[in-house]
Amino acid sequence: MCNDVKMRWNVLGVQVHALASLLPAAVGTMELSYAQLKCATNYDDICNFNGSEPNWLIEDVAWSTTLKTQPNGNLVLSNGLISREFSLNPAFVTIDYISHEKDLSLLRALGPEASIYLDGVLYNIGGLITSAPRAYLNRTAIEEDATADPGAFQYAAHVVVEPEAPYKYTPGQRGSPNDSVWPPKGKRLDITFKAPAVAPEQHKKVEVVLHYEMYDGIPLMAKWMTVTAEEQAQDVQLMISTVEYLAVNWEWASEQISPATGHWIGTRSKVGVAGYGWLVAETTEAYNGMANWERDKSRLEMPGSLQATLNATYEHPVITPIGASGITSFRITELVVGSDDKERRGLARRKKMRLLAPQTQENPLYFHSKNQSLATMYSLVDQLSEVGFEMLVFSFGSGFDYETDNQTYLDDIKKLVAYGTSKGLEMGGYDLISLSRYLPWPYWRDVPPPGHKGSGACFASGWYDYLMKRLIHFMDYTGMTVIITDGPYGGYPCYSTNHTYHHGYEDSIYRQIENQNKFFKYFTERGTYVTTPDSYFYHGANRARKYYVTCNFVVYKMSIAAMGYDEFQYSLPRWQDLAITRTQIYDHSFFYIPSRGYVMVPMLEYHGAPHPERAVFQPVSQHKTEFEWVLAQYLGAGVGIHFRGDQLFDDDATKMLVMKWVAFYKEHRDILNSDIIHIIRPNMQSLDAFMHVNPRLPTKALVMVFNPTERAIGKKISLPLYYTGLTNEAVVAEQDGLKKVYTLDRGYGVDVHVELRPLCVTWLTVYAPTRDSPDAYMNTHENKNEL
Repeated sequence: MCNDVKMRWNVLGVQVHALASLLPAAVGTMELSYAQLKCATNYDDICNFNGSEPNWLIEDVAWSTTLKTQPNGNLVLSNGLISREFSLNPAFVTIDYISHEKDLSLLRALGPEASIYLDGVLYNIGGLITSAPRAYLNRTAIEEDATADPGAFQYAAHVVVEPEAPYKYTPGQRGSPNDSVWPPKGKRLDITFKAPAVAPEQHKKVEVVLHYEMYDGIPLMAKWMTVTAEEQAQDVQLMISTVEYLAVNWEWASEQISPATGHWIGTRSKVGVAGYGWLVAETTEAYNGMANWERDKSRLEMPGSLQATLNATYEHPVITPIGASGITSFRITELVVGSDDKERRGLARRKKMRLLAPQTQENPLYFHSKNQSLATMYSLVDQLSEVGFEMLVFSFGSGFDYETDNQTYLDDIKKLVAYGTSKGLEMGGYDLISLSRYLPWPYWRDVPPPGHKGSGACFASGWYDYLMKRLIHFMDYTGMTVIITDGPYGGYPCYSTNHTYHHGYEDSIYRQIENQNKFFKYFTERGTYVTTPDSYFYHGANRARKYYVTCNFVVYKMSIAAMGYDEFQYSLPRWQDLAITRTQIYDHSFFYIPSRGYVMVPMLEYHGAPHPERAVFQPVSQHKTEFEWVLAQYLGAGVGIHFRGDQLFDDDATKMLVMKWVAFYKEHRDILNSDIIHIIRPNMQSLDAFMHVNPRLPTKALVMVFNPTERAIGKKISLPLYYTGLTNEAVVAEQDGLKKVYTLDRGYGVDVHVELRPLCVTWLTVYAPTRDSPDAYMNTHENKNEL
């Protein structure tokens, strides 16, 4: 055993040295044998491989997640696509992390599983002490001197349970797939850790549980931490330093870190070299929790080596008493994609979203009324029900008040909702709940740093209780089932020391996020449809958008949602707005499912357009061509549409247009709500196209093709059909017309000739061939390309 300086690595990048010769005799050191460091050598036995792994983006994976104990005592959590192996004796540590698709280990070095501070004292959770270089995993070097960390929390017990749903939800609502499994299938491994012998007595009453949850059928796992304390230690001040600390090999590192500085830079092109991005790590929080990529602080020991490290931590440190109910961290999700192909990585992220937030697949047809007059609302109910819409809401700026206790107002809304329900419409309204919300009661506002203005309401004050009470009463009394939340909690701190739910600045962000998550959880569980500007999806929100907002003293990034969003673009001339939004849909749908985000259709003036007559769509009878493009490109993309005005159509012709495209949407709803494959990005100079795919549906693909130019265009378009699951032949029909059989090329694609007149749109559907009705197939097919 090496008796000189041992190096303990904590997640803040601080090198904490402990001289072995100075350790208390009662603590001592424990050597780790190579047999315990070795990984399970036959993963085929663990995963039941039969020589090839299925493509989990196309095929259903038959293997279930299991936890198996190896002869050397190690634990292996595996779902056949990934495996994570842990050593228990003499210390708990992740000893390997395997991608079976790539047959590669993610790990470059070992480290603690997590770390916390108790009353300012740093404790690693598990982990080893070793002087082995960290540029690559040298198990021989580790064998020579690795010891358990006597100052770390140590393994005490483990248990395996089924995943639990973070909120109650029934799949199949509002057009979403009814075959989604909730909670997702898999296994959760809970590891309990106890404080070390050298810890103060109060700290010995603190218990840490690390949760490792792995899911069936996808190379994905989540990890989070729960900290609890006995009654005598509930005042101990806790700071969660890191939830996950993974020293990974280069290819798994984010492509968005600089090898020179270790800082996130946002683009790969600026650095020349970076990781491949094979590991997609994201947190479940809209704010504060972050998957931070950084360089290992040991890099100078081996100059020139790229030593990327994933540090899942808090952007703003959270310091809070542990309390009676304990503290639970955010969740870090780890998607082991093993590919730097943009389409494949995007499909993987979208599959994760559908798995872990199935309510985001709900995609109702709805309208935002800018006018709250009862006459307008009753008229809109009649209009929308005639054409097959499913939801009507009072929009922002309408004057709607979700928090009123005016009985006459409540009675009027109750009658309106009853009428809407009789016509098959859900109803709801808008409310600004926190960020930029000015409260007349100063004791509920956030308290900013000295010299700065506040950002809005403090969501960890009595305002939270007041708001919940008002909203619940309104919805219970009127029967409304939709809430359009604006300005949810946006990540800002509060310096108050007398608010209901937080002690001061140090825990204000954590407690406000906690309450905002509870807010969305509550309304989701009661069956409410909830939209929000921010990414609260993993706590129940249905859809969102994206933008940046300045809160007086700092710029906060509103969490990224599906289709992009810039409120001022809806003041652009109609054709410019349509063109820009179609490019946003194309670009953002690489990463997000269509139903997760929405676009705005300014039926009436929005944000003070300099020339509103060029931007608005009302009266639609005067802008018929542009309005049909609205219906075609947005319904064809499967994204949510905020029609915002006081009427949807104004004559029989425009009514028929709406009915035509609503019928198209409902007939093809399942495939239109499926993932998008990208074919030709819009540049407004020629045809552009994207394609929905779903290998589990009878309709394997639906292709939308657009001609935004003022000339007729005939063009061959290559359809990449790999992710449809088709392997030999495909049947293609234009606008559900005559069908033609194509033989797939070696890249699983087919070339289809499309001809479109100026400013026209068409669609193609793709099916698997069947020999039951050979007469259904033609060698040529009719071209019906007019809108």
